[in-house]
Amino acid sequence: MARAMKREKIIRDFFGSALFVFVIGCSQQPTQSITIKNPYPFPLNNSCLVVERKMFNQNDNSLHPVIWDVNKKGVLPCQTDDLDDDGIWDELVILISLKVDETFFGKIQWVKQKDTPKFQTHTNVYLGISRNRDGHFIEVQEEIFPPMYECKTPYQYQFEGVGWENDVIAFRTYCDRRNGKDIFGKTTQEMILSNIGKIENYHERQSWGMDILKVGNSLGIGAVGAIHDGVLYRLGDTQYHDFKCITEGPIRSIFKLGFDGWTVGSDTLSATETITIIAGKNGFINQVVVTGENVPDTLISGLSMIGINGEREWMKVEEFHGIILSGINDVDDHFLGMAIFTDHSEGFSARISPLESEIYDINRQDYKATKFHPFIADTYYLTTTGPAATFYVFAMWGNRYPEIITPNMFKDKITNEIRSLCLTPEVIL
Repeated sequence: MARAMKREKIIRDFFGSALFVFVIGCSQQPTQSITIKNPYPFPLNNSCLVVERKMFNQNDNSLHPVIWDVNKKGVLPCQTDDLDDDGIWDELVILISLKVDETFFGKIQWVKQKDTPKFQTHTNVYLGISRNRDGHFIEVQEEIFPPMYECKTPYQYQFEGVGWENDVIAFRTYCDRRNGKDIFGKTTQEMILSNIGKIENYHERQSWGMDILKVGNSLGIGAVGAIHDGVLYRLGDTQYHDFKCITEGPIRSIFKLGFDGWTVGSDTLSATETITIIAGKNGFINQVVVTGENVPDTLISGLSMIGINGEREWMKVEEFHGIILSGINDVDDHFLGMAIFTDHSEGFSARISPLESEIYDINRQDYKATKFHPFIADTYYLTTTGPAATFYVFAMWGNRYPEIITPNMFKDKITNEIRSLCLTPEVIL
């Protein structure tokens, strides 16, 4: 027993909030040097660095890398992800912060998966389902949604669809033909999605936070669509729709949404959304691919303007072009800042959709009785060229960040977020 205890070392997790035990043994395993450098004239905070498995000099599929900081004598937060479900990890994901001109020097130790550090979970993907609509939900890792499904009480899917979160913010997407995306503002670092929508009203302030965005017939935050012959088409009203969780871990989680039978004009298309959330980041990445004949030249992603009394503007950070919507949110009278950026400048523009009141007679009883209306309304959106695009989506809530009270303060924060999320350090192996 004494010999076994000597092989264990207690190490704090990457946010210093919990402890885990890492077995130090396996000293006979080969090591490899790794150098990570910040080449930019600004700091990188909680930067997510992805290194493909083929970059390492290691042919044993059963071994996983642990990165030791040779200066601080600690372990760098990382995870390995099997993206193609073949039982072999494909990418190493590293979370690192670097000052200007700072260089990290590390050693990679190769260990069995059971001997890797167990970091505290800081990202999560969740879909809860109640087949009998009786309020008892179980989590599933994949799902084919019923054709022409409409979210209505009692809900078959907890909080109406798929949710994803990290330690600072959470999101959801409606799993019916609306396919709008929504924000759960969080006041806790804990993972909370599995408990939302069972008993409490998440439209009112709870111990963990609340739903902070009015979506209506807008795109919410970061939902997507296309433009064909001047008409906006929402991705969501499709013949087929599915979900699959790709990976979950302490640093990042990834899932896919698939769509078939999306009618755009006279064409029927398919599409996928691959959504990634990273620990500590106030947003997510949405990689969209549209396939089929006559794919529209223009893809869009947008922000709901409903209830936001503030400013709209477009902005450029490094090579990324984006739109920003920020101001006082009438949901809770706190500041809410939202932004979407793309790295594809070709075809970029910032536009405003028609308002709901300009499309419909909103006072008619039949309008009020209908939950979903197909046209995109009340949305500030950006355009880019298809058939594929990557959107970087951000939100910051004044209840979590009380120091952010003006659009300029939000823009400063988003500039740092974009740089740390989208620009990666240099790696030498």
